[in-house]
Amino acid sequence: AKKILLWFLTLIFIAAASVFAWVWFTDSDKRDPFTVIPDDAIFIIETNEMTKGWNTLNQSRIWNHLLYNEYFDDINKSALTLDSIINGNKVLDMLMSDRKLLVSAHLIEKNDYDFLFVVDLKQASKISFIIDYIKEITGVFGYAFAKKDFQKNDVIVLTDNKTKEELYISFVDNILICSYSEHILQNSILCSINNYWHDNKSFLLVKNEMNSRQLFNFYFNYDKLNDYINCFVQKEDEMLKVLGNTLAYSALNFYFEEERLSLIGYTNLKDTVQSYLHALLNVEPGTIRAYEILSSQTALYLSMSFDDFLDFRDNLESEFAAEDTVNHINYAKNVAKIERLLKINVEEDFFNWIGSEIVFSKMRPAANSREEDMVVAIHARDTLLAKKGLNNIITQIKRRTPVKFEAVDYK
Repeated sequence: AKKILLWFLTLIFIAAASVFAWVWFTDSDKRDPFTVIPDDAIFIIETNEMTKGWNTLNQSRIWNHLLYNEYFDDINKSALTLDSIINGNKVLDMLMSDRKLLVSAHLIEKNDYDFLFVVDLKQASKISFIIDYIKEITGVFGYAFAKKDFQKNDVIVLTDNKTKEELYISFVDNILICSYSEHILQNSILCSINNYWHDNKSFLLVKNEMNSRQLFNFYFNYDKLNDYINCFVQKEDEMLKVLGNTLAYSALNFYFEEERLSLIGYTNLKDTVQSYLHALLNVEPGTIRAYEILSSQTALYLSMSFDDFLDFRDNLESEFAAEDTVNHINYAKNVAKIERLLKINVEEDFFNWIGSEIVFSKMRPAANSREEDMVVAIHARDTLLAKKGLNNIITQIKRRTPVKFEAVDYK
């Protein structure tokens, strides 16, 4: 009897192992995670190794510094709770570790946004007991389990017994999607029949330039820039409005270096826009230098760099003339009028000595700071030529206008 029972158990084990191996190792539907990201995404964060990505972020000095802010501290606590649940459960650890993760932000109200979390489960999506398994373990962690249907997709609703906050989870082929916003999750399911991001040539132009070996990638959709900023400020900013109307997408790699976080990548422009950015695209880049002499209290450093400033100036005037012919003509007349009045030559006294960089920077605000207080730094390719040209402009202004100058020595 014992031998029969032993053989019976052995056969069950072999059968179960065979089924599990088939489920785990055979090919399943290979849906790309981007296909479930709705087209109204403000930004998307991507990592190909979810576990390693979280560990790298959690151990960085920058992240630990951000935890002094209540908002980031709340995110950290939620992430640590999820991390402890996964690490404390072998099945969840097997299903979730080192998977591809996308996190996208979407507006849910005029001044509020929430996130969609997308995980590529690969072959693990075939394991039919995932939903039942989630149901079994939720009670242990203080959640109530419910299930509803949306567009023939099962949607799991997990409700926190204490806060009554609801988390919505669903599966689309090999993709796990979840959000604290039911609206965002439903949009994700609806958009899964489309290939918006795969068919978006403008987005692919920057995405395909990315270094796929980096741990984190960041994508920003400038169509949503103004709406996103309105979540934080009441007054509409004209410069941000121009950027939103000019830029298309950014694709950036994250680099963690001790106490510095760098984002390096590409940004493209909308085809229909005429702007100074187009003028910059048609000149060779130059060397940036102003950061070497600006204060460590610099809050903003906006640099335009070019190998030849005069090339940039010519391109800029061409863009200006094409975009606004009337104002370009008026600009040329005003320059000529100023040159006659002051007896100066703008080309020789100013433009000819400008080198490879023009920087607009904003210092850390002091108690008496004004909104318009800026530092402008202009690189001179020839210091003597710059001093000669500027001295001539100052001298002529003193002679022909009531404008006064004050020069002070500082350190």
